[in-house]
Amino acid sequence: MKNCNKYLELLASGSFKALSKEEQEQIRQELENDPDCLKKFNSMDKTLQLTHNYKVPDPGEDYWETFYQRLDQKLNTWQDKKPAVVWPVIYKAAAFIAAGIFIGYLLFDKPADNKQINNNTIQQIALNRETADLLEDSKVLLLGIVNLDSDNPDAGKIDFSFQKEISGDLLKKTADLKQLLKDSPNKRVISLLSDLEMILMQITNLENEFDLPSIEIIKNGANEQSIMFKINMEKMLLDARMENREGNSTGKKREES
Repeated sequence: MKNCNKYLELLASGSFKALSKEEQEQIRQELENDPDCLKKFNSMDKTLQLTHNYKVPDPGEDYWETFYQRLDQKLNTWQDKKPAVVWPVIYKAAAFIAAGIFIGYLLFDKPADNKQINNNTIQQIALNRETADLLEDSKVLLLGIVNLDSDNPDAGKIDFSFQKEISGDLLKKTADLKQLLKDSPNKRVISLLSDLEMILMQITNLENEFDLPSIEIIKNGANEQSIMFKINMEKMLLDARMENREGNSTGKKREES
């Protein structure tokens, strides 16, 4: 089916669920004419449902009680008192705590430690942005590969030199990013980068032209690993974290001004 990859991408990106019932039914009827594509579609749908049902483990009551309750009390106390003069170091530390970063570092009386928190926070935000940018660039590259219609008579004439160059650059960035994240507790993103690294390596090693067999291997590997869905999910989480942190920092800066 010509539109098979298109429908699979609709499902992987979450766009299929946003369609009307009539549009969804029309696509399913069209899939009935291609048993192989229908099988892939149903398999991916089942996998996505399992993934959506996965819940991030709750760190426990002690975690929330020792952080958010104390934080809420402190913020309410500061708001009620409305001090005319606030120690700069304490004020900056409170801003970072309010953003939910570096939980447990409530050492207001240690300026050196607060300065370290400040530096680490900036580095983490920059690292999140670098990861999100890498995933977005990789997604764009993979979409062009995955959606390639190998049955098209002109497919064998495509020059892959540009894709290879982009993939080579992304491969270097991925290796550097994995090194920076080697001590990160987020094993999910490290696993995703490892999967992505393998696919980028395959793209980089493509022949410049007429390498459709390798393209099919890459497409199958990407589909089997649900790489597009994983990228979308991880990027969504990263964007949410950055928006939350930057939003809290902006709000605190307005209070200080």
